[in-house]
Amino acid sequence: MCNRFENEVFKKTGIGFHKSADELGEVLSKGDMKNSLAALGNTMTYCVSCHAQFKQ
Repeated sequence: MCNRFENEVFKKTGIGFHKSADELGEVLSKGDMKNSLAALGNTMTYCVSCHAQFKQ
């Protein structure tokens, strides 16, 4: 979906978000709280960054 947009920064951020979300899912399945919170923080960083840049 992110590749449909012309803005390269948006695409790069979106793809990074999706990759981090996939990694988050893998970490969550292992049940390790510390690593799960770290992975969630990584994914949320993409959310905050994108919404700050694109005001959505």
